[in-house]
Order: sequence, then C-alpha cells, then structure tokens
Amino acid sequence: MKILVTGPESSGKTTLCNRLSDSFNLPIYEDFSRTYLERHGKYYKYKDLLKIAFLYVNNLEVQEDNNYIQDTFLVNMKIWSLYKYGKCHSYVNDKLEQFSFDYVFLMKPDLPWIQDPYRENREDRDHLFEEYIKIFNTLNWDYNVIQGVGEERYQMAECLLQSKR
Repeated sequence: MKILVTGPESSGKTTLCNRLSDSFNLPIYEDFSRTYLERHGKYYKYKDLLKIAFLYVNNLEVQEDNNYIQDTFLVNMKIWSLYKYGKCHSYVNDKLEQFSFDYVFLMKPDLPWIQDPYRENREDRDHLFEEYIKIFNTLNWDYNVIQGVGEERYQMAECLLQSKR
C-alpha cells in the first residue's frame, strides 16, 4: 500500500507518518524539502524547488517495494511554487500526472502552529489547505481529510486504512 501524507505546514504530517509506520510496519520516505533546507540553508529560490522535486521523483522511481508512506510530495512543491513564485515548473506538473497513491491523507491545519526554522507560513495555512483540495480535484486523486487533535487524527487514518484492506 502506497500512502501519501500531505498538507500545509505544521499540520501533523510527520507525526502521522511515524505513527502509521510503527503500526503498519511500513517505511517512511522522507520529506525531501526539509532535508534539502537542512543541508543547504533555509533560504531558497525557485530553482531549488525543482531540485527538491527531483529528489522525490528519483527516490520513488528506484523503489521496488510498493508498500511505503511518503511524507509530503510533489503536490507540496506545486502549491509552494505557485504560492511563493506564481509559477510551477512543467516537470512537477508532468510527474504529478504519472504518480498515484493508494491512500492520500490531507492533513487539516487545525493544530496549533509550532515554530520551526524551516516553516514560513503561519497565517495562510487554511488558504493553502484549500489549494491542496483544488489540486487533488484537478488530478482526480481520491483523498481523505485528517483532522482533530492527537489520537483522533491517528485513529481516523487507521480506520480508513483498515476499512480498505
């Protein structure tokens, strides 16, 4: 089972990934945007988003196992690119059309904001959440909104996974 966990900043993506990984014994493929920023500094340019997109795609293309959890993905690159720079590289759009996931969990930003040196958009999380919905609808991707606090979020995701097994 291929699971994507995505959504705006500080919405509990990595926490849910870790919990699902422990429960379902699935590897997590990292949030390459965070890794890239940790290695290269928190200031980035438009061209850096394409480099991050390559990391996501290259990682998934070499995987032989179809059982994993992806912590964020190209949809994040697309939204952030459009939001910050008003454009998105065609590579990102083309690759988004080529990938699919068995489950897409869109994390609602209904958790308190937690400051982090790599986060930059505290005020527009709800607006960005709506952009995810628009993109998923355009791509015709089925998705489930995960919301609530603490254990409630995990139980919602677990129930969805259990019901489709």
